[in-house]
Amino acid sequence: RHPQPKSGAVSTPLFRVYSPPSLLATEMAPSMIFKIIVIVILLMILASLGSGLVFLIRGGAQDNHRLVKALTVRIVLSISLFALLILAYATGLISPHGL
Repeated sequence: RHPQPKSGAVSTPLFRVYSPPSLLATEMAPSMIFKIIVIVILLMILASLGSGLVFLIRGGAQDNHRLVKALTVRIVLSISLFALLILAYATGLISPHGL
């Protein structure tokens, strides 16, 4: 047990344990979070395109169904990304620069 400090005195520990700040504890700018989301969606689109290519090269009845499903996922992701970009522009999260 630590001795109780006298009135008005501040008790400080002898040693402090360093703990690095966690990602959740630090504040990220909304624009950085938006960039990460866009990059993740783009990577998902590329993965869907790659899987579609594999199913196209393999051929077969089962692979045709998988090919259609992979391309449908790519279209949904692309439309979602476009809608996200329009929403970010409308809310002012992104803005065009001088061209």
